[in-house]
Amino acid sequence: MLLLIAVLASLSAAFLLFRYANRRDRERPAPTFISTEPPPNARPLFEPTKEELRREADEKAAKAIARREYHASAKARESVDRALLDWRSNHNIKTAGELLRVATSSGLEGAFLRAANEIIEDLRASRLTGIAESDLAALLDSHLRLLPAKERSSGELFWLKQEIADLAGTRAASPQMNG
Repeated sequence: MLLLIAVLASLSAAFLLFRYANRRDRERPAPTFISTEPPPNARPLFEPTKEELRREADEKAAKAIARREYHASAKARESVDRALLDWRSNHNIKTAGELLRVATSSGLEGAFLRAANEIIEDLRASRLTGIAESDLAALLDSHLRLLPAKERSSGELFWLKQEIADLAGTRAASPQMNG
């Protein structure tokens, strides 16, 4: 019986040795070929995506629009300032009308109010002659009606509407002015 156990032990040792030898051969990695070319449909690591390129193009377009708007508003501001200087150097109805026209058409918020204040202050200081208060009220009211509805209905212009009513002499007749 001892002989049978020795034979079985040697057979099992041979079998395990055989399995181990075959297993090592299978675990050995096959040599792989490493290509220097990138795999198909691969993008470089630092190349921007289409989304990033689109966002960058949108940013450039927005900056260009902002630059154009800035230059346009600078030109409008310059034209209002030029008309205001003309008004300050020559107080007459022609320069007053031109100042109001430029202030109305400039699209700058507050330009009309600033121009109207200048004209009314000069009328009150007696520097504006040759025009009746009712005519000036009509001139201011006509240019006020040319403003966009949003600006025309702002609270800043309430005072100006009251001044126009005072100049026209209609404020005592109707305490509230529409428009």
